[in-house]
Amino acid sequence: MRKFLNNAAKSIFAIGISAIVGDAQANGHPVRHKPDFHREGTRDGTLKLVRLYEYLGFSRMKGNNMALTAENFTRAVGSKRHNKTVKTG
Repeated sequence: MRKFLNNAAKSIFAIGISAIVGDAQANGHPVRHKPDFHREGTRDGTLKLVRLYEYLGFSRMKGNNMALTAENFTRAVGSKRHNKTVKTG
């Protein structure tokens, strides 16, 4: 998901759009019948889906509205947390 977001955001910001804004809400028409982690809350009551977006570089505006600015995207992509390397051997 992170790789897809990186590619999509690079393309969007390259054409001059300054922010991606949306509402973080769980799918209203789930395909599977298992419990959906998106609807679960963390210890502080925040939806896990919102936490996922925050991990990807989005910031919360109001409620579950999220925004990714070109500035935050660049910062998130450059952080060590998002550029983990896998050791082999």
